[in-house]
Amino acid sequence: MKMTLSFIFFFILFSKITEAQEDVRIELMLPFDGLTCSTECYIPIDTSTKFLKLRPFSTVEGNKYKISDAEVSLYRKDRTINYTLIKSNNILLNRLGHREYGDLIIIKIQKVLRANSKNEISTVDRFFPRTITIPVNISE
Repeated sequence: MKMTLSFIFFFILFSKITEAQEDVRIELMLPFDGLTCSTECYIPIDTSTKFLKLRPFSTVEGNKYKISDAEVSLYRKDRTINYTLIKSNNILLNRLGHREYGDLIIIKIQKVLRANSKNEISTVDRFFPRTITIPVNISE
């Protein structure tokens, strides 16, 4: 009897762990033409771009995702010019200051939250990409 109960408990515990381990993919939604990219985003943005939007998603239906901790840095000639911390899916680029042709914007995502259909919040362990690199290639 004890062995049966142990087996049932182990099965329930294992199924909950497996359920919470889904992969969450993060896309960067660019402000023009509805383009999206993930991992290394070498789609250039211009210096007049005001904001970017991140969209975390998964194949599991009914869950909502939110970036809760990320760092957005502006790099120029291999050094950090400015950075800002974000706690949402939206990135306001004016917080980084003046951007020039040849700069890089690097987004390091540190934490993603999930809300299920019952609005229970949990942390997502498996999400990708963790770093997104965007060149500022077009000057206006």
